[in-house]
Amino acid sequence: MVKGYDTKKGKVLNLPMSYNNRWGPVRRRELSDKLERLDFWFQSHSDRPVTMITLTAYHPDTVTVQDAWHQLNISRVKLLKLIKKYCGAPDYFWVVEPHPTGDAGYAHYHLAVFADVSNNVKDSRGRGMEDKLRDLWSRKYGTGSHTYGLDFSKNKDDIKNLKSYLIKYLRPGFLLDGWSIGTLIFNAHLWDNKFRLYGASKAISHMMCLKDDHETDMVWLETRLKTVELTPENEEVEIDRVIWYRQYIPDWIDNDFWLDPRGKVRITDPPPLYFCEWGRKPKPTIINQEPTTPTLTLRQRLKLAQDGYL
Repeated sequence: MVKGYDTKKGKVLNLPMSYNNRWGPVRRRELSDKLERLDFWFQSHSDRPVTMITLTAYHPDTVTVQDAWHQLNISRVKLLKLIKKYCGAPDYFWVVEPHPTGDAGYAHYHLAVFADVSNNVKDSRGRGMEDKLRDLWSRKYGTGSHTYGLDFSKNKDDIKNLKSYLIKYLRPGFLLDGWSIGTLIFNAHLWDNKFRLYGASKAISHMMCLKDDHETDMVWLETRLKTVELTPENEEVEIDRVIWYRQYIPDWIDNDFWLDPRGKVRITDPPPLYFCEWGRKPKPTIINQEPTTPTLTLRQRLKLAQDGYL
């Protein structure tokens, strides 16, 4: 239940909303829209080379799923920095996928780099990029095999429809094919460590996240979560608790303080304060955060002084 003040109607409203998470249909639709934009961008840049690279880590019995995934994350960042240095800072997009069920949740990455990443590109010593990256991946980073840790492919015909190509790898992460032991472990680590299912360069991220400007007359005040929980006696009880509230609500909430020069709602509060243990434990610094007064512009100070608040 989301509570807010409608500045246009001049009254407080309570709006019921469905709980949403990254595995739900709403997020899936959002991702589908983003991939549509990515595919359109890809088709409009069909003259650009693209190199597909699969990133795999060692995962013997001595390396946990979490350690292998952390190592993949660290090495992926290093790899992209080298590609940026020697290949002209190309755009890229990556998705993470769990290994087959038998591998108990271990992950690997699929990286699409919109540039020629091959031995045709040389480093300062004349060494080909593919050989250089394979050697770093296995010997210096110690992440995976020299032969199988990185797999390079430049067959653009394989990804004529980029959206369909990427969804094939995103399906297990979004549980589109149901739960298995491997996908359960994969998603548990994904959630617990705040890992991401996909990522992109700044230009592609900006293009994928373009949204229509949506102006609102609402000033949001509070969010309540209603759930059913089991008691120690195994009885179901309905729980209704506040999980977010606005720290700073002035007495003049229906005053021009909330409006910008165009007369639209302006939000200037501190970041939202989450004080409910919602799966993960919130950081102490957030729990103990003191409410602060937002910084006012000259126009706002003059208005507040005129109304007798300063």
